[in-house]
Formats: sequence, structure tokens, C-alpha cells
Amino acid sequence: MADMERTALQSVYDYEPSTPLAVVSGAVFVTISASLLYRLVLRRDWWGLCLPIGVSAYASGFALRPVVKHHSDSTGLFIAMQLLIITSPATFLAFNYIVYGRFIRNRIGRGYCLFRPTSIAKIFVFSDVLTFMIQGAGGGIETSRSNGKLGTNILLLGLILQIVSYLFFVTLILYTHRTVAKANKVIRYDRAWRTVYLLYFSSLFIVIRGVYRIVEFGQGRLGLLVTHEVFFYTLDTLPLFFATVIYVFQWPGIYTEAQDMANAGRMDSQRDVEKHLERQATDNQYSV
Repeated sequence: MADMERTALQSVYDYEPSTPLAVVSGAVFVTISASLLYRLVLRRDWWGLCLPIGVSAYASGFALRPVVKHHSDSTGLFIAMQLLIITSPATFLAFNYIVYGRFIRNRIGRGYCLFRPTSIAKIFVFSDVLTFMIQGAGGGIETSRSNGKLGTNILLLGLILQIVSYLFFVTLILYTHRTVAKANKVIRYDRAWRTVYLLYFSSLFIVIRGVYRIVEFGQGRLGLLVTHEVFFYTLDTLPLFFATVIYVFQWPGIYTEAQDMANAGRMDSQRDVEKHLERQATDNQYSV
């Protein structure tokens, strides 16, 4: 088929999307979104609203895949599908940024983080919005016959910047983990510490998906990843399933809420232990 006759769908993918897989995936993510919304409303954790909204948007992308399959000449529908599937996971990252900031601010304190807790979400959400806009612009241009390559490169740039920003965020989590581990051994047994492991779990799959997308668009339109649907479901859909479904079973709002008086007293005891350990370490240093 001549290039001028190729539809928007064919100009990017070399396959027809599977309707059964799209329907099942969309239904799964709608269920996840509804479950997350239930957990959020139950606890009135409105700060986490971006996650169920983002998961719903991602599910909407799957709903459009069968539609685009039967209207493959509709550039508008294809762009909408691409933007929903590629850019909506930015909200998953934003949610993790917010969770980490709340964990630092409400549970362990400023001393275990490189930045002010109130600045963490602002800094990384801003980077998320910026990379979201770059990806959106690239996704819109990508279907153009004359500027398709430019659109792919812009989209690739947005994806690279996003994953670099997120990897820096992961180093902050590692810094907090290491700092707390060196400072005291008590706080790690508080249930709030589960937040760190939730972030590790979610971040692992977010990074897998991010690397996949970078390699996919880096290979170009005729690359192995972009022309075989199996990679989309195993390296994009499945990782994002794990990255979000974990919060259905372990809602982080439980572990990052502001401490009540009883918890505050317990944490004060932990700080006393920490100070004692620090004094003991200092005494040992000078006694040598």
C-alpha cells in the first residue's frame, strides 16, 4: 500500500488492535479505578483523586481501540486513543509523588528528605505536567504524514524526560530509606514504613513501562515493539496494572495520615531512642 493511502492507524502500527484484549483490559482498569475511588471516598483522601481519574482515562484509551479499528481513517479518534494510553499514566507518577511527600511530612519528618515535604509534590508534578504536554504535542503530530517523524521524536523526548525525572524521584526514596536505616532501627517497624515498600513496588513497574515506551519509539515505526501488539500488553498494560492495583489492597492514605495523639506519643518515644543511639555513637567515637 502506498504511504499516502495509509490510515492514521496504519501509519503508526502495523497491526489491527485486538478487540477482546482491549475490552478485557479496559474492564480491568475500570474496576481498579472504581475500587480506588471507593477507598479514597471512604477515607476522604481527596489528595489522591488524581489516581482513579488517571486510571479511568487509561481505561478509556482501551475503549477506543476497537472503535479506532473500525474507523481507522479517523485521525481524531486515533490521536485521542494515543494520548489517553500514553499520557494518562503521568497521573500514576503524580500520585506517588504526593504519597511520598505526605509520608515525609506526616510520619517521619523533614530530616529524612533532601527537599521540603511541601516542595516535593510541586517540583515533580510540575515536571510531570511539562513532560505530559511534550508527549501530548508529539502524539498529536505523530499521525501526520509529513511530520510523523518529528512527532515521534517529540514524544520520545517527553518520555525520556519523564523517566529521568522519575528515576531521580526514586533516588529520593532510596535516600530516605538509607537515612532512616542508619539513624534508627525503631521507626522501620512502624506500619507507616509500608509506604516505602508500596512506592518501591509501584515504581518498579512504572520504570519498566517507561523504558519500554522509550525503546519502542526509539526503534521507529517499523520497530519490533511497535509492530507487535503482544509487547504493548506485556510491557505497558501489565506493568501499569501492577503499579496501580497494589493501592487497591494497600491504600497509602492509611499509612500517611497525620498522626493522632497516641501515634505522636509513640513516635516521640522513637525519637528518644534515636537520640539515645546518636549520643551512644558519639560517645563511642570519642572513647576510641
